[in-house]
Amino acid sequence: MTYTATLNSPDHNVVLPNGTRYQGSAAVVLSDDEYAQLSPRASSLLTAVYLGGDVGFRVTVAAGITQLVLPDGLRHKSGDVVTLSDSQYSTISPAAVSALFSSVVQVEGP
Repeated sequence: MTYTATLNSPDHNVVLPNGTRYQGSAAVVLSDDEYAQLSPRASSLLTAVYLGGDVGFRVTVAAGITQLVLPDGLRHKSGDVVTLSDSQYSTISPAAVSALFSSVVQVEGP
């Protein structure tokens, strides 16, 4: 998946997963993997538009789970909603999916 994202003004000096520092109202194109690495806080700083591409998965971490490291390389806790690319999601076994997530939704965009 590919996204075009606009940094919500007046946020400044925001470093995105592509390693570049952006200023308020900047526009950037993020790959699926870069978009999936955004923390909930970072996601709230952006207005993103899906440009197309492969299907991904939006998962909700199940109750009682803390310090869960997913294929996006970040730590997550109970209630976090995480977007994973198809390739990231496919590395998680079906048994782990059942144990770790309270919800899994296949998505084509944010």
